[in-house]
Amino acid sequence: MDLVVGFLSFVTEGNYDRRYDNFKKSVSSLSLLQDQPCDVISIDNNSCDSVKEELKQSGVFKELFLLDKNFYDISVLYMTTKYAVENDYKYMMYIYDDFISYNDNYISDCINFLDEHSNVHCLRVPMYNFNNSYLYDTKYTAKTVNPDSVRHFNSISRQAITWHGPY
Repeated sequence: MDLVVGFLSFVTEGNYDRRYDNFKKSVSSLSLLQDQPCDVISIDNNSCDSVKEELKQSGVFKELFLLDKNFYDISVLYMTTKYAVENDYKYMMYIYDDFISYNDNYISDCINFLDEHSNVHCLRVPMYNFNNSYLYDTKYTAKTVNPDSVRHFNSISRQAITWHGPY
């Protein structure tokens, strides 16, 4: 296996009404990945006990990491990276508990993209609308408005992102 996918969950009593339905759909949709060339691991940011139990019973995760605090997004990045290095995965991808897989054919496309771009070793696969890119650019849209909003430039070189695809 070349790719490990880290799945981050955070469903507490305080956000349950707002997050649980998407969490449930997301975990269910991950069953589409069971026959794909990847392994999926769960990193849970101290969700309520019933959610932790659902993660355990789902049967879709190769490993479960149940954390005792909310370490925000850093936990999925750190834990998936650590797991990838310790288990000799070539690449990693991370997703959140509101990510829903609608088909099973994108994993090979992700691996092909990574194989073709030697300077990329990690993917995050959010929704992105090229026709409304301002909604996804932190220069114009704050993460509090759209959590999938990201910088559209390289943090080190300050050069604009070069778009490829979609694949």
